[in-house]
Amino acid sequence: MSACNHCYDACLKVDPVNMMVECIRLDRKCADICSDLEQAIERGTPIISKLAEVCAKIYES
Repeated sequence: MSACNHCYDACLKVDPVNMMVECIRLDRKCADICSDLEQAIERGTPIISKLAEVCAKIYES
């Protein structure tokens, strides 16, 4: 989640920022799903491994 938010912040500093719109959107999705993963881990949700896979795939994108 931190890496996704770091990239998000870096994308906002690119001039012109409109070139980074898709990257910014993907960064936000990445941070959201990784936040969901963090909460699932804290709660001991049985689908942790599936959420981790999705988080990793989005991060790699």
